Amino acid sequence: MNRRKAYENRVKRSDNKSKCIWSICNEITGRTNRSSECQIPGIPEQFSSNYNMYLLETVPNLIQLRPYNHIHSGNILVNNIASLYLHPVKTDELLELARKLNNKHSFGYDEIPTSLAKRSVEVITKVLCHIINNSLKYGIFPERLKLAIVKPLYKKGNPKETLPNVVSK
Repeated sequence: MNRRKAYENRVKRSDNKSKCIWSICNEITGRTNRSSECQIPGIPEQFSSNYNMYLLETVPNLIQLRPYNHIHSGNILVNNIASLYLHPVKTDELLELARKLNNKHSFGYDEIPTSLAKRSVEVITKVLCHIINNSLKYGIFPERLKLAIVKPLYKKGNPKETLPNVVSK
């Protein structure tokens, strides 16, 4: 409770409340320092093997936590004209999408640069297909894959003269 009061006081004293709140969020989640370099400690082969096992276990473990119902998800939407059906993803499709990515060193919430993801896509394509297809099949999408960084892009004028986008509702 003391920590909460300290955070509340810090926000109240702040001139820029939005920036202060984000600073607190970053401190709590341990995201205080960003680096565009991707350094993986240890032996690369061991890391890739452990990461592969983690990815292969993620969706099945989530499925076990979900209560089982006897209705197959494909049977529910059969007569719904306005429904959206997503076909299983194929490795060829993922490889093609990866080829279309820009060769940038920018990164998303996971701090993995696009250039690194593009170079390693052939190694992780099977695992990605497995996760994506199980997500579609069972209707469970891993929480960490729902996160994104949204940055405003200035198209016209001086960015210093533009008011920042603030979500107030």
